[in-house]
Amino acid sequence: MTDVNRQSSEWLEAVRAHSVLIAEESDALRELLSNWLPGVDTHAATSVSELHAAFDATVAVAILSETVVDESATAVKTRILRQNPYCQLVGVVPRSASVMPHEERYDELIQRPVFKEEFQETVEYRLVAGTYSNLVSEMFDLNSTILALEQATADEVSERDEKLDTLQARYDALDEQLSAFQAHLSHDTLVKILRTNKRHSEFLAEPSGDSEEETTDGKYRPQRCPSCRLPWDVDHRNDLGVGYTQLGADVYQCTRCNAVIHGLAGDQRVY
Repeated sequence: MTDVNRQSSEWLEAVRAHSVLIAEESDALRELLSNWLPGVDTHAATSVSELHAAFDATVAVAILSETVVDESATAVKTRILRQNPYCQLVGVVPRSASVMPHEERYDELIQRPVFKEEFQETVEYRLVAGTYSNLVSEMFDLNSTILALEQATADEVSERDEKLDTLQARYDALDEQLSAFQAHLSHDTLVKILRTNKRHSEFLAEPSGDSEEETTDGKYRPQRCPSCRLPWDVDHRNDLGVGYTQLGADVYQCTRCNAVIHGLAGDQRVY
């Protein structure tokens, strides 16, 4: 695996802000896989419940052993991609098993026994793909938010300018990071990344009978802020929290743009 410490500072900063989630029952194998990723932050899980608890906004790659997800693979994929549509999914399956039933569940497959070089090459590419896609998405969302703030009325100028300064600084940092990534990525690699993202989008657009997410408390809560597109219900590990605060029954306020959203079914009104 290419040592991330040898990359440019912008590249390194972006990759170090992301992590890899390893869902594997075997303590020995899970520790070995983590050790094979020098310079990369990893999270561990031995069950589906631990997997969901460990997943946060930093996870760019999820290593999912069939011994952990098993029959829950599709539900796990759905929940992960709802929280981060750009998370890269790598399945670890028995070498004796036919790969066909597993191919649609994951972006890439690794068959046991897991070999170091294959694992490192797979995760390196997927970490780059997930990080790059997250950066592009964040930059797009920030641009939309900045454009919206620039339309603020005169009595909102002071508060607007303060927000704009913070958002513009982040936008400029993202621009530098993306330039560093693009200097390393070939046209074919970018096309491959876009194809994966398209498959994720198509998967999420498919009707699902999964009602796991539809609790009484947040039945009509959007998955992202309709105003600035910040992902909700995922731990951002900073002052954004889980992306929103609840003001009342199905009324939420975004922790980034402060928009107030009424989460009514089919009518997510923004104020």
